[in-house]
Amino acid sequence: MVMFMDGFRSSLQNMENSCLSFLFPTWNLDDRGSFLGAMVVAFLLAIILEGISTLRPLVLQHMSKGPVRKIVIILLYILQQFMGYVVMFVSMMYSIELMCSIILGFMVGNLLFGQGDSHPVIDRRSSIRTRL
Repeated sequence: MVMFMDGFRSSLQNMENSCLSFLFPTWNLDDRGSFLGAMVVAFLLAIILEGISTLRPLVLQHMSKGPVRKIVIILLYILQQFMGYVVMFVSMMYSIELMCSIILGFMVGNLLFGQGDSHPVIDRRSSIRTRL
């Protein structure tokens, strides 16, 4: 089974009825060890996604204009979108533990990469298009 079809449920409490596939068909979450490993991966995916979303504006601000900058921005954008979809797929497995791992990962990622109440680099006076 790729996801629970009847809404969110706790998987660690009842491993007999839980046979989720985590991102790949070969990674079955049929025991506690593999499930805890999946929780760590989901946690790290969310932290990495927060880091990438913080890195893109920093590249815009600190790299000199030119084709290399545009390529780096495009590659970071592609990576951010891909990672966002992977995190969405994990959340759509409807496992409470995996969802909590993602939320905790976003919180830790924001603590690590965020700076205060606002986004670290956005300048509201100029648009991103004028800085490309």
